[in-house]
Amino acid sequence: MIGIIAAMEEEVKALKNKMQNLRIAKIEDDIYFLGSIKGREVVLIESGIGKVQAALNTTKLMERFKIKFLFNIGCAGSLDENIVPGSLVVADILAYHDLDVFDWAKGLDPSYHYVFKCDNALLENHRHDSDLKIVPFVSGDAFVFREDQYTKILKDFPKAKVCDMESCAIAHVAQSYKCPYIIARSISDVVTLKDSEKSYDFNLSKACENSAELCVRLIAEV
Repeated sequence: MIGIIAAMEEEVKALKNKMQNLRIAKIEDDIYFLGSIKGREVVLIESGIGKVQAALNTTKLMERFKIKFLFNIGCAGSLDENIVPGSLVVADILAYHDLDVFDWAKGLDPSYHYVFKCDNALLENHRHDSDLKIVPFVSGDAFVFREDQYTKILKDFPKAKVCDMESCAIAHVAQSYKCPYIIARSISDVVTLKDSEKSYDFNLSKACENSAELCVRLIAEV
């Protein structure tokens, strides 16, 4: 079975609308949407926002279902003005931008503490797609829109191109379970531009739809 996790209701709804044979399963207080996409059996959950919610619900997904491949979908912020709202982005390496321990190296070197490299055939098969950007992501428990926030992120992680609040935690859990995964998101805002929070509100629906469409496209190859 393929597991799919998204943080917010809008992100879940965009993919749920593309599922066939949709049914609902409730386990304790958690709601799971089961069905099929492109002939593959899938289970979809709304994790809630932030790293802890993402890690908690990814772990529950792994423990409760036989997950062979994991997708994380939804919107994200761009740290590069050349990666504009609506762009499709997939993570090849991930780190926590708010993990601050004085003697740990910053950056995106996979040999560093808690840096995760996404390494699977599905990602490599799409590395040269013209409509898809495979780039480094960073995650933290903050909606990034202020200059002091993105300045610090880019100082510590100059190669980072995308930021969000969940994907690194999901990658962390997936790798712990030795489960292959893809972080497939769409850009809602460029965080380094003025009024990026307004851009987020304006572009959220389209970003959710773009990410869901990308997930469907990639699921066909799993």
